[in-house]
Amino acid sequence: MISQSERKEFFENLSEDILTIEEVSVWLKVKESFLRALIYQHRIPFFKLGRLVRFRKRDLEKWMASSSGNDSQTGGQE
Repeated sequence: MISQSERKEFFENLSEDILTIEEVSVWLKVKESFLRALIYQHRIPFFKLGRLVRFRKRDLEKWMASSSGNDSQTGGQE
């Protein structure tokens, strides 16, 4: 079993691939509240680490490519 500090270090090393809500909202240029609404509605790919919501950058890139031009409700919302 790994310790909590080892677990934290492991996830910090993935920081370029794993993003927080704050990081994604800055990257997508949307308010955090709008991003949280997308999460609640399961309209954006995310996963949970316990109670923490996280995103894989590659999943978001695929999601943006597949939904560009297809989802007028998410475009330009702030």
